[in-house]
Amino acid sequence: MQKTEAVESMGQRSLLLPAWIKAALSANDRLKLYLSVLQTAFAHAEHREAEALDLSGELGAARAEASWLRELSANASLVDGTLLVPNLEFLIEHLAADLKTMAKPLLDAGHHADALGERVKYWLDWLHALHGERLVAAQLQAFTRGQCTGGADSLHLLVMDLHRQLNRLAGELSSEEIDGAHVWQLQPPDRARVTAFMRGLNRTAPLKFDHPGLDTAATRDGERLLPQNDIGTNDAHVLVIQIEGRTITLSDSDLHRARFEFFQSLLAPYGAQWSELEAKVSAALNDGGAFTFGTARFECADEQTLDATLEGICSCIVFLIDWNRARKRLLPFVGRSDAIEVLNIAAQRDAGHVAWLKAGGEQLVYAAMQVAGQGAFRIGDRLDDVLAQPMREASWLKCCSSPARRAAPVSPMHWSPMRYVCCSRGACVSAAANSICWTNTPPTAMRSRKRLATV
Repeated sequence: MQKTEAVESMGQRSLLLPAWIKAALSANDRLKLYLSVLQTAFAHAEHREAEALDLSGELGAARAEASWLRELSANASLVDGTLLVPNLEFLIEHLAADLKTMAKPLLDAGHHADALGERVKYWLDWLHALHGERLVAAQLQAFTRGQCTGGADSLHLLVMDLHRQLNRLAGELSSEEIDGAHVWQLQPPDRARVTAFMRGLNRTAPLKFDHPGLDTAATRDGERLLPQNDIGTNDAHVLVIQIEGRTITLSDSDLHRARFEFFQSLLAPYGAQWSELEAKVSAALNDGGAFTFGTARFECADEQTLDATLEGICSCIVFLIDWNRARKRLLPFVGRSDAIEVLNIAAQRDAGHVAWLKAGGEQLVYAAMQVAGQGAFRIGDRLDDVLAQPMREASWLKCCSSPARRAAPVSPMHWSPMRYVCCSRGACVSAAANSICWTNTPPTAMRSRKRLATV
């Protein structure tokens, strides 16, 4: 009998929750890996001429160094639209076992036990009903669908929901808080890592305003420190961070490929080394919206660099909140690439986009265009044509963020430089817009994202 079974048999189930949660978090890593392997298998089967993807980073992050997983992806093939997957039954066996492990602490602790229990039972029965080595398109989508379209569930959605509930349960279980993070069973060196994590998170967290998210819990599992953060998004977007020695591993699973690449750009100054997998997913698995999964490693030379890197990574998380909504609401004014550039620069300037959304989003821009007066804009004009450089520099988003953080009203008059558009569409507008931007900057010292280079 295992030690955990002995404790359970004595009725002290609450003593097992920490161990169950750690096991559940590890199972979560493996489940996401298995789903990514299925996507990779499909992508490779579609394009046999392409070299099989290197899964070393993902396997290492999930601690699943299994040769059969590599072979499964490399040897998959397509026959009349049906995916032939060697060792599929072995994969299903592992999926079912890890799904049980992941759900156990939540079901035993009573966290939404009825609803979760029904979903877990449904997917376990569904997995056990699969036989052979063939998967049709509908079955692939049932594995990996990242959006609840028409009420349709998926194994991927269940894993995302279980992960969020585990984070909440871990927070309730914690015996201590470090700068807002719920922590339990840490070792003395872990405290400095959690402090650095929360320093970055708390520095930019006010930019989410009243949006839910960024709750953090941290515990140790063997040689790894596991900080868990709830991004607060309502779609399939999950970050998993692990710290072992002076190496940080970050796994990102995101339904929106553009947001995934946006986050990559924010992490570039900190030396992120991404796995190959992030660029090789197939939309055919998810009704045209396959989730992108990738793993980044950060190798840190010393403790100071480790803490600075953690701080930098975590300061970027807030900019993922409502990112896709902000991007879509920018599109009436600028092109797709410019919209992403606006959000990118707004993040680099520690301004973000949530304040703009809260202030009215596109309605505020329309009002500012009206304030500019007749002759400044014509029907059908786009701001990227009229304002050019100031638009791309995202100064106007910062004009929302700065007063909003001071609880001051945001008005179209914050963009009064638009009055000058009719007489000058060049440097005069750029200088005026930037002047207004920095006039509204709150009197706090924002650490530059280039600081790591000086550490």
